[in-house]
Amino acid sequence: MKLYSQYSAASYCDDLYNSSSSLDGRNFSTQTLITCSKGTCPLLQSPSISLLGSVHNIGQYSGTAILSVDTSRRTLVFAFRGAEFLGSTSYARQELVRCPDVCLDCHCFDGFYATWLDIRPKVTSLLTSARAKYPNYDLVFTGHSLGGAQASYAAAEFRHVGVKARLYTYGAPHLGDLAFAKYVSAQGNNWRVTHTTDIAPRLLGDDTKGYRHISPEYWIFEDRNREFSVVEDQVKIVYGFDSKEGNQGTNMTRQVPHVQYFQPQIASCYVNQPED
Repeated sequence: MKLYSQYSAASYCDDLYNSSSSLDGRNFSTQTLITCSKGTCPLLQSPSISLLGSVHNIGQYSGTAILSVDTSRRTLVFAFRGAEFLGSTSYARQELVRCPDVCLDCHCFDGFYATWLDIRPKVTSLLTSARAKYPNYDLVFTGHSLGGAQASYAAAEFRHVGVKARLYTYGAPHLGDLAFAKYVSAQGNNWRVTHTTDIAPRLLGDDTKGYRHISPEYWIFEDRNREFSVVEDQVKIVYGFDSKEGNQGTNMTRQVPHVQYFQPQIASCYVNQPED
């Protein structure tokens, strides 16, 4: 879980989009290594990990993501950035709408799903080219906050058409109704990570609109140091689509836990540390 949290952290770094702007997903002859200006992705600073392309400020909600390849782990990783101002406005569209590209009975969060639809053509184009060059590589989608929402929709839709993929999200909000939660959970290979009292995964969790979470949840229930490193016995696996045994059962409203996933500030490439 820590490794892919650092891909999510890297997706916030604007300098990566500048360095990958010439890579269009069809010509991967240039190797662009990953570096994070604020030191948020040390595990990615390896000659076996490089950028293949990016989606930068696309559509009404400024969708942004990076596509990387790890040749040592034989993995393609698409990491989606969390919301900046325009992205955060998608929260206002809270209706549940049909999303048949996930499943025929599924309903998704209108605003968050719209952010995915904005970037889906570009993501699909990049992945088609990358999978042609690396045909036997695993595929991982990951993201923090709104990026976790986009990663979830991407993974669900690609799996729906037969593409195997793993999903790692950090502080992702509610994304759909019970049919959606059941379907994506049944697809398997989901790591929905939450942190202590993070408020973002709890929004719309009062059952008034019918939202449910993907199961299981990997709840980091306590912090033990200022680096926010995590060991196995700090994580509780919680099953169920509306369980109060994890993050959903907390009631504090501090903002800070939302960015403290395996490090003090997962989005520090993009924003200042929020105040408690």
